[in-house]
Amino acid sequence: MNRLKKFRFLLLLLPIALFISLLDGEILNGFLSTGELTDHYSYIGLLIVAVIVIIYFVLQFDKKSNS
Repeated sequence: MNRLKKFRFLLLLLPIALFISLLDGEILNGFLSTGELTDHYSYIGLLIVAVIVIIYFVLQFDKKSNS
């Protein structure tokens, strides 16, 4: 059980990998090939939201491991 607690940060990598995989698939399907400005803004907005969520979970994980 102690081993599981030691490596639970790896559980953060699974959603990140899934997000990157889905985003990569959308880009390869031509998501940004149209040149539409709204597509680029939505892509950047999605990346910003993903980074904020990842930072939040990392901070929560760090807070729990310090206490």
